Amino acid sequence: MVAHIDGVWTDCRCQFGGEEAFLSDQLTIVDVFYTPVVRRFRTYGLKLAGEVTAYVNAPRNRPDMRVWLDDANDGHWIIKNFKN
Repeated sequence: MVAHIDGVWTDCRCQFGGEEAFLSDQLTIVDVFYTPVVRRFRTYGLKLAGEVTAYVNAPRNRPDMRVWLDDANDGHWIIKNFKN
């Protein structure tokens, strides 16, 4: 599955990619859709092709995405006294 996603993202970047490292020449709903997958790839440290590595790192390079990712990681949403 990882190899398939790697191939799809590489093809998109090669065919439609622009200056910024998105799947097309600008940020689109497709990039937003894949953001959770990108996060998993980073979390698990998966090895990817060069074009895809740039794509996986792209959200961290955008100020608006960085704020969103930092907010997601700050833990304020964790329930402290959760009981099973």
